[in-house]
Amino acid sequence: MHQSKIYDVILFLFSFIIISNGYGNNLNCNLLISPSSMTLYGDVFAIDNVSSEAGDEIAVYDQQGTCCGHHVVTNSGLFSITVYGDDTVTTEDEGASLNEDLTFKVWDASEAVEITLTNSMFIQKDVFGQPQIDTIPLDW
Repeated sequence: MHQSKIYDVILFLFSFIIISNGYGNNLNCNLLISPSSMTLYGDVFAIDNVSSEAGDEIAVYDQQGTCCGHHVVTNSGLFSITVYGDDTVTTEDEGASLNEDLTFKVWDASEAVEITLTNSMFIQKDVFGQPQIDTIPLDW
């Protein structure tokens, strides 16, 4: 009985690895985790007025081109992305510094194209429909 459970766990992990590798890192984000972070989330992520689909990606970069956050869509239209700031204790650039502009890039998997978001493409509203962020680029 115990051996059967071990095989089930191994099969589950193997299946998870195979399925999760079905979605790539098309935006070439080599994310470094730091103790400083913020999370952006939403339920209306659309590309050209079409809800995002599984496999679409969002990445956030600082002004030096360091990837600060990355998310692969698994549920149409939904996203939650953790964006990391720079760890001031280290010499490595892990993410954005204070008041640094952030660049958002989207990978549209259905079209196999990378899109850099501009202010006219970005509309964020709270649960009451009120705007929350006035402009892109967003500052850290």
